[in-house]
Amino acid sequence: MDCPRCGLINPPTALRCDCGHDFQQPSDAKKMPPENPAASTIQPRAAARTAPSLDLKSEIIGSSKKSGEDLLVGLCGFITSLLTAVILWWVESRFGFAFYSLTYWFILQIGAILSGFAGASGYYAGSWLFGHRPSRLLLLNATIASVATFFLIHYLSYITFQIEGKQISDYISFSKYLDLSLTSTSMEFRLRAMKLGSTGELGSFGYVVAVLQILGFAAGGFGVYGHLASKPYCEKCVRYLSGKGKQILYTGDPAGMQATAAKVLSYLHSGEAVLAIEQQRFGSPVHQTGNHLAQTRASSTVGYSCVNWLRKSRCDAPA
Repeated sequence: MDCPRCGLINPPTALRCDCGHDFQQPSDAKKMPPENPAASTIQPRAAARTAPSLDLKSEIIGSSKKSGEDLLVGLCGFITSLLTAVILWWVESRFGFAFYSLTYWFILQIGAILSGFAGASGYYAGSWLFGHRPSRLLLLNATIASVATFFLIHYLSYITFQIEGKQISDYISFSKYLDLSLTSTSMEFRLRAMKLGSTGELGSFGYVVAVLQILGFAAGGFGVYGHLASKPYCEKCVRYLSGKGKQILYTGDPAGMQATAAKVLSYLHSGEAVLAIEQQRFGSPVHQTGNHLAQTRASSTVGYSCVNWLRKSRCDAPA
């Protein structure tokens, strides 16, 4: 928008120019000559060079805020990864039980999955706390944090392991220690807490077990991302929604239910949340003979925003 007084280019939403001209004045007032013609020929160019665009300002602020959130969420993930590794290392060194090695029929790495989930849980907590929407970067960071927890456990054992009062880290590298640790791994089989036997040292097959454990840790990190992505999120409030309640309504009119669902979706797409909520009142909260269909109204809120989801399902009660 060009100022009729000084010629300065202003954003379309501007109400007043830097020269003092009010864009809301009547059209005849806009034709008034500038108060200082001599200054008007110089001031517009200087102002145009120095006045930043409002859109650019908003973009810079938004980018800085997102970078700050990424940093804080990443810090939360680092803390939980470190704490998880320390706890698992302490349990293993104190009781001789490596929880992360717990498996079911050798393939399903239950302990590794749960350990990886715990290691990446800081990303879940940080994202929920700061209203950070899950992204591919968060998925990558959560997976890396989970896998890093596996190696951190072994590294803590490496820097604390002693032989005759001497640190083993003074004599061999971490890679050599990891190689010895994996190849000397043995597996013990139990059924309902009763020991069935053990394999002895696995040798090179220990690397196969380690790969399965790493995949288990990575699956735990992916689980954190998937669980977070499944949570309802309000784009306007920039916050995750929390459940406030649900109601089951019964009906025997499938055509009416479909028509109601279509209206609800139409209102939601147009941004009319209140009307969508009112439309969901189709049916009776009391189950009666012939009401073989049910709809569940689940309400989740945050601040002043409210979103409702409608799920149709077949009623299990006898018709």
